[in-house]
Amino acid sequence: MYESPAGDLPGFFHMEEITCLLKAVLRKKDKACNTVREMAALFGFTEIWKFFFSFFLVLPGVTLLHEFGHYFFARIFGGKVRMHVGTGNVLMKVGPLRIRKLYFYDGWCEYVSLKEGGKYSKVLVYLGGSLFNLAAILLLNSLVLQGILEANLFFYQFTYFSFYYVFFSLMPMEQSSGCPSDGLAALNTLKGIELKSHPAD
Repeated sequence: MYESPAGDLPGFFHMEEITCLLKAVLRKKDKACNTVREMAALFGFTEIWKFFFSFFLVLPGVTLLHEFGHYFFARIFGGKVRMHVGTGNVLMKVGPLRIRKLYFYDGWCEYVSLKEGGKYSKVLVYLGGSLFNLAAILLLNSLVLQGILEANLFFYQFTYFSFYYVFFSLMPMEQSSGCPSDGLAALNTLKGIELKSHPAD
């Protein structure tokens, strides 16, 4: 039990000490409140719309641009390609484009036919998606730097997801589906190694 100073009743806290203890408790409470407020600033309800905006609008836009890059070069060299944005059942068909139920998740090109031309034409088809993403990044950044466009959340997220696509598409690896990445398909084509299947990125 606490021993009080001389002149006070034994076993009781001094009023000053009680005040000090209360202040210490309140300081800890304030610290905890500040931490909660900081976390709310990072993950607050007011920020949730950014997550929805990113995953339901920006990412599908980057995916569509990527797949269109493959389509563009395949058409130039006389091939036939169907673009798929999302996964699950097909919701909508617009020409060679298939929008699927989970449109914000995944995307790939279905190579119906690729003409047996030179290996460099095939390499361009496989790298077309990343080339379009890179071109979009450079164009957006140059327009922002020149003051023609104002930097905003959309451009930042568009650039971020575009880099993400370029990085993982060009990484030479075999995907879990057994299909090669764009980078691996391009590399094997340059080496003259026959592909068992086309990329499905």
